[in-house]
Amino acid sequence: RGAVIEQAIVWEEDGIRLKCKPDIFLPRPGFDTDVQLDIKTPKDPSPAEWSSFSSFAPMQSYRYDMQVAAHYPRGIELLTSKPCASGVIVVGKEYPHVVYCYNTTEYRFAGELWRRKALDAIARCRETGVWRDPLQDVVTTLPTPPEWTYPKD
Repeated sequence: RGAVIEQAIVWEEDGIRLKCKPDIFLPRPGFDTDVQLDIKTPKDPSPAEWSSFSSFAPMQSYRYDMQVAAHYPRGIELLTSKPCASGVIVVGKEYPHVVYCYNTTEYRFAGELWRRKALDAIARCRETGVWRDPLQDVVTTLPTPPEWTYPKD
């Protein structure tokens, strides 16, 4: 009740026009913070998978730390002038479609570092006019895979 669903928020930061579109924004009058939630549907929604700090964990590999924990709250806070917490509702793709709700607010600092890095890269590309890696314009031969990657039979 009272949730704002998938409404775009647009702002300018460091001369760059930015946008976010949180899945769910919950304005909370009378509370110190508002809340924004994103919905994800991974194959493995388990806490073990989502709390892992491996490079394959969803928060790191899909940069949800930057998107959900930092960028979305930043846009909401600029709109409302009020702090915003973040979370993810994770619904398993496969039966029995288990659901977990994770508080991602603690990822904000790391996410903000990634967000800042992305904004700096955009600014650099605008200054230099170079948007692509030069290796994207040529065919690169990848090394032969090691034998251990081949099937055994």
